[in-house]
Amino acid sequence: PADQMEQLLGATAAVDAAAGTPLALGIASDPLPRAGESIVGLLLTPGQLPSVELRPGDPVRVVATARPQDDPPTTPPTAIAATVVGTTMDEMSGGTVVNLSVRTGDAGQLAALSGTGRVALVLDAAVGGAD
Repeated sequence: PADQMEQLLGATAAVDAAAGTPLALGIASDPLPRAGESIVGLLLTPGQLPSVELRPGDPVRVVATARPQDDPPTTPPTAIAATVVGTTMDEMSGGTVVNLSVRTGDAGQLAALSGTGRVALVLDAAVGGAD
């Protein structure tokens, strides 16, 4: 209804809506990025992410990986917690672009790690999920 339009103004659509489609309050979410967060995109190859479908809201970790010629690490690798915002296929490379919401303080490090191509994405259990 028109009297609820103010509740939708400034919100981000949680799903695609074709032009002219009536809008319902349930299809909107808070604007992204939220305060204290940044959005970082990673271009990943099939071996760098799980083969299961990633959905917005999925909790993940981006883990720094070694160079192919290096020995396996003896200490835990750098890992940055994130939340999936969305994914798209990159037609040019055949890879998957995964947009992640991270704490603003982690965004620079994650962008730098992504630039090396030496990262893996780990899908974690949702909060309240089975251990």
